[in-house]
Amino acid sequence: MLIQNSCKTISPRVVIKFVRAYARSNLMKVAIIGANNEVGRPLSLLLKQSPLVDEIALHDSNNTCGFATELSHIDTNCKVASHVGNETIASAVKDAKIIAILATSGRHSFLPPGKMLESNGLVLRDLMYRIADHSSKALLAIAVPPVNSMIPLACEILKQKGVLRPNAVFGITTLDGVRANAFAAEVLGVEPECVFVPVIGGNSEKTIVPVYSQATPYSDFTKDELETLTTNVQNAHQDIVRIKKREASTLAWAFSISRFIISLVKALSSRSNIVECAYVMSDQHRDVKYLATPLLLGSRGIERNLGIPRLTEYEICLFDSAICHLAHDIKQGELFFRNNPV
Repeated sequence: MLIQNSCKTISPRVVIKFVRAYARSNLMKVAIIGANNEVGRPLSLLLKQSPLVDEIALHDSNNTCGFATELSHIDTNCKVASHVGNETIASAVKDAKIIAILATSGRHSFLPPGKMLESNGLVLRDLMYRIADHSSKALLAIAVPPVNSMIPLACEILKQKGVLRPNAVFGITTLDGVRANAFAAEVLGVEPECVFVPVIGGNSEKTIVPVYSQATPYSDFTKDELETLTTNVQNAHQDIVRIKKREASTLAWAFSISRFIISLVKALSSRSNIVECAYVMSDQHRDVKYLATPLLLGSRGIERNLGIPRLTEYEICLFDSAICHLAHDIKQGELFFRNNPV
């Protein structure tokens, strides 16, 4: 009787408010910052098709209304919302479980890393301060080049704001792994979906280290094949830029980012054994504070850093060289933070 009387005193409006709040807390929302560019548009389409994503928030400095409306006509359950301009960042990232950051200053594919940092660094800096103010609990998946310097920049800002969670900030390097898998599958004569090649180091030509010796399901490569495969992965970006006449590999990039985000979604949904390589804050090598390695993903982001795989002598030489370049790139990102205060 006491329980019944207590229930009668609860207003229906309160019950509805509670139910809505509970529903939103379990909503798998992904915010895409920089959605209306050559990578953001195909990425949004791929995520719209996923039954694991409940809502995507499309944010850009350019108008996303028409783009969002077009996506909303696709008959999947995923909802689409449009957000335009810096003043709408708060609403775009509100309740988002994952924030994918793609925003850049414009066409940059053919620029050297230093020039990219100068232009894209200011864009990421301004976004990170706003995101830190409005969404400190989301997983951050950053695909703004040069990733080697951008992740240190982002982490320094989050640290300054007192909201840094090292396990929740990812530099997306999945495209390197996707290429490594595809190239290996062609040599081995197997389905690409069956292949996994760990890619460690960083996300630039001189820091990408595909570990073909640890490829699964098997790694039966000759010495010449290994060297050719490695070179092809490291040079793939420049090859595409040359072939497409100063345009990046936008479709493969979008596919790779989508794959990584869906892996994060699965991990947040308590799926087990989700492993992806990404560039993160790391203690796996004494000379660098950030490193791409295989990661076991979980509900908090990084469940466990699986570390540097066993390397052959050839791969050790590549990795040692990559570390030198990586240390420089990390320092550049940290210097950019100190030299460009808000």
